[in-house]
Formats: sequence, C-alpha cells, structure tokens
Amino acid sequence: MKPLKLEDLTLEQKIGQLIIVRGFLDDEDRKFIMEMTAKKAVGGFQLPYTEGGEKLIEEINRTAGYPVLICANMEYGFAGTELKFPALMALSSTNDEELAYKAAQATAIESKKYGFNMIWGPVVDLCARGKLCKNTRTLGDDPWINSRYAIAMIKAYQDEGLLVTAKHYPGNSDIMDDSHLRSTRSYLTKEELINKDMIPYFEIIKKLELSGIMTSHTIFEKIDPGMPATLSKPLLSIIREAGYDGLIQSDSFAMMAICQRFGDKAIAMAIAAGCDQVLPNYRLPFKEVFNTLMEAYNEGIITEDRLNEAVRRVLEAQAKTLKQPSSDHLKQEHIDAIEELNKKSLCYLGKDGISPTLSPNSKKVFVLTCENEFPGDVKETAELEEKDTYSRKNVEKQGELIREYFPDAEIIIINEFPNNIQNERVALASTKADDVIFCTYCRPHSYLGSDGITARMEYLINSNPEKTAAVLHVGNPYEASKFPNAKRVFIGHLGGDSLKYTLKALKGEFIPTGKLPVTL
Repeated sequence: MKPLKLEDLTLEQKIGQLIIVRGFLDDEDRKFIMEMTAKKAVGGFQLPYTEGGEKLIEEINRTAGYPVLICANMEYGFAGTELKFPALMALSSTNDEELAYKAAQATAIESKKYGFNMIWGPVVDLCARGKLCKNTRTLGDDPWINSRYAIAMIKAYQDEGLLVTAKHYPGNSDIMDDSHLRSTRSYLTKEELINKDMIPYFEIIKKLELSGIMTSHTIFEKIDPGMPATLSKPLLSIIREAGYDGLIQSDSFAMMAICQRFGDKAIAMAIAAGCDQVLPNYRLPFKEVFNTLMEAYNEGIITEDRLNEAVRRVLEAQAKTLKQPSSDHLKQEHIDAIEELNKKSLCYLGKDGISPTLSPNSKKVFVLTCENEFPGDVKETAELEEKDTYSRKNVEKQGELIREYFPDAEIIIINEFPNNIQNERVALASTKADDVIFCTYCRPHSYLGSDGITARMEYLINSNPEKTAAVLHVGNPYEASKFPNAKRVFIGHLGGDSLKYTLKALKGEFIPTGKLPVTL
C-alpha cells in the first residue's frame, strides 16, 4: 500500500480526497463509491463496528491501494471490545495520566487490528452544568486538566499509528444546546476562547504533532456573526496562526445546526473556509456530494491553492496511518489497566461524612433503571449509534450481580419514565425495607434534547428520604444535586463497571477514591 502524491493527482482525485464516505445508501451508491475508490478519489470512510466488518475494510483497502482513512467514534474504547471501557470523564476522575495512556493504547491496538486507522476524539470541550450531548464525553470543566489527559490519550493513539481529531474546535463552554437538533450560539469573545476553551488545543500542539481536529457547528456571534465555526475562516484561522498544520475535518453535516440553514452548499463553504475534509450529510449519495464540490471548484468558490492545501494535509494524514502498532493483541497490562480505570474512577459523595458501607443486617431494596422501549424504531444511522447498556436484558444481568453481593435483597426494575404501577411497587417495597438503593443513569446523546434523569425518577427517589440509603448515578455528574436527601451518592461512568465497585463499597470491601473533574 503506497501513499498518494499530490503532484500525481488529477482534479477528480483531489476533489474526492476531500470527502469522508458515511455509508452506502443503496447498490447504485455503493457501486459508484467503490469505482471512485479504485480511481483513488475517496478520502476516507466512516464505518460502524460490526461482526465480520473487517472484510469490508479489506475490500476497501484492496480496491484503493492507498491508505484511505477508515474512521469511527471510539468514545467508549474500541466498539467491539469485550473490556468494560468507561466514558471519557472516568479517565480524568482517576488522577492517573499513565492509566489514561494505557487505556487509550488498548483502544488503539484493538482498533488497528480491526482495520480502523482514525478515531474522532478525544473530546476536549469543557464541561458545564446543563451542557447537552457532552458532559461525561468530556474530561471535565478545567482546561488544564483536560489538556493533561487529552495529551496522554492522544500520545497513546498516535504512538500506535491511530490518527485522532481533538474536538469540537474551537470549544463552546457557554453552549447548553445540542447542535444535532438546532443552531447553537456562543457569545464568547476571541480572547475568552483563547484564554480558556482553546487551552487544550494549544497545549496539545506544544507537546505533540497533533494529527487532526474536528470542528464545531456553533456560531460565535462576537467573532464571526451568523457563521458556524465549521464555515468560518476567522475561527479556523486562529489555530493555524498558532502553528497547527494538521488535518481539519468538519463535524457531521447531517446536523440540523447546519442543514436547516445552509443545506448542501455548506460542504463547499467548509472547504473554502479552511476545513480539509468534510463529513457530508449521510442522507446524500456520494455522487451528489462530489458534484457539489466539483461545481464549487469550477465556480471559484474553492480556489486551486485552497484545494491543494487541503489535499496535501489529507495525504499527509493518510501516510501516518501506515505506522504499525506495538502489538496486534491486547496484553495483560491493558486488561488490568481497564479494570484499574473502573476501580479508581468511582466517585463517592457521602452526606455529613457518612461511610459508604451499609449495615450488613439491614433489609435492602435495589431499584434499577432500564431504557424505555420504542417499538418500531429499529433502524440506526451513523448519527444515531446506540449501545444497549441499559436495555432490560442487560439491567437484569445487573440484578444478578447484585444478588452475588446481597443475596437477600429485593430487586425491582423500572423504566427511566416509570409508570404509576412501577412507582407504587417501589413505594410499597420501601415501607418494608431499611435501605433503598437506586441505580440511575443518563447518557449524553444526539437528538435527545436532555441529558438528565426524568422528573418522574427524581420524584420517586425523593419520595421516601428516610429510606433512601444510596444512589448510584451513572452519567451526568451534575444530576447528583437532584438527590439532596440521599445519604450516599456514588457517581459512576457510562460503559464501565461502576456497579461492581459500588457494591463492594456498600459491602465495606472497597473505599472509592475517584475525584470528579467538575465542580458540583
């Protein structure tokens, strides 16, 4: 497999290198994409993890003959891992950068073995109370802490030949909306961005040769009014002026923040503004995206210099993926690191200094939360990737784990939007118990418009404060304020093994040491 050379490429090939394929819409779309790949006119592919998906990657690489980018989100470790890899905030909760390096190294080794060579992350946005579609996806609310852990992770990824895109440039600490659903606006000044939100980017490029950045669709009204960062030359220029010469990719053009206002023309606007590659609306066929960019070039919207500059960075990124990983399989040190990560990241908030341990003789009721089911919603898109962590069947497995630690405990499973029958059952069980332990979760996700527990769940937890001995809340840490009467609150991390270590703490076998990287 040989890297491409800019001087050898035709106009058609250069235009194709600007595009990340986001799936095959139909047989005709697939045929055209593979023909363009054979012509060396595709920059990369976004592919989901599927069992047997390696064969598709092998087909793409065989057809291409050059190191085309194979991209995916890996915010919970390698998507096909058997390890219980927790959300990003878990890494900074451990106060252990070496552990963050090993965890990221594990992701890189598994991802490279499968065939991925680029991941979209880590998220270096600053966390904030009420921030939608982010919170536990971030490393915290302190730009210096975020920098330390992002550097550890990115170094591990790049040491293994895996490209990254630190995201979502330039940051948006004052944004509480979800750009998947609507336009988002920031009122930070350029100085405020540089002196706070952009600190992680500056620190990373001081210490590493950062391979990639992904842009935000937020509009910065005090810097470039009305123009999303992805389409804003003034905003994209800030990082270039700081010395960054790596790849800039756009975030998804399927998001409503872009497609409701700008439509398909945003693809060319992004390249003209300074993005080097685009993630087009996955609802469009590849040919339509390609023709849009070709027309923009012919009309002078994308200049020859801008095209060559962008393609140069794409080709340089592709060449970096040829670096071989240190191993083609996980070693015991990586498996141990993920276990240690789960252990050291569990955070405990005890009311009035109360011990995390429950009385061994108390009568206990555990109330577990599972996702509501939405019959008929079975098709998933690249933008709506889901994990079934809190499906009914998996929550039942959590109940089995609880019985290993507390064989005599009663276990009740309710929906995240509990109905009146479920509430009545919990309330009645509480009257007969000494200790009630709630296990709740909330997952930051696209197109939801909410990252909190439901009002019904909050009301239920607070209905019998004398009996609420503990809450294990997994996800958005700010939700801990909704349990003011709980004697014990454990903050765990999505995707990991927080329940196991919470049970050990409740039993008196473990003292949590995690420290949340956000201010509650």
